[in-house]
Amino acid sequence: MSRVTDPSLEHDDLRRATHEAGHIVVAFTLGWPVASATIDRDPAYPTLLGHVRYAQQLTRYSELRAWGATFLGGREAERQLLGSYGIGSLEDERVVAQQIEAAYQDERTRRSIAQQILRLATATIAKRHSQVIAVRDALIRSRTLNAEELAALLRH
Repeated sequence: MSRVTDPSLEHDDLRRATHEAGHIVVAFTLGWPVASATIDRDPAYPTLLGHVRYAQQLTRYSELRAWGATFLGGREAERQLLGSYGIGSLEDERVVAQQIEAAYQDERTRRSIAQQILRLATATIAKRHSQVIAVRDALIRSRTLNAEELAALLRH
């Protein structure tokens, strides 16, 4: 069973790199182009410990399942590779839940969509486990990766 870790561990490079790698691998798998990723603080987003920049804005309503799975990819990578997930994952879950609530009025539909999104994220990370590790390790070594570096890692 997954558990939320101590917030002080959010600064751990392994956790941050695993989380960002999960977002990247799911995005790549589902066709969302990624421009760059970092496990350092991004001046444009000072409250985030790491960040993925997408080459194009994700369309939240027309592509809600893929968008949500990409958001939850970080959580699932942490859960599957590290056995727990951190505070950043809770924020990702909150954002996805808000988007589902905004898009659907029926509670049964909301639950169904949330389950579909989580299943997609979970299955993608499980299937592409080695890619998550490759991206994670590269992020730890380089701190920041651009689109070309990410594409080279994910083509294998």
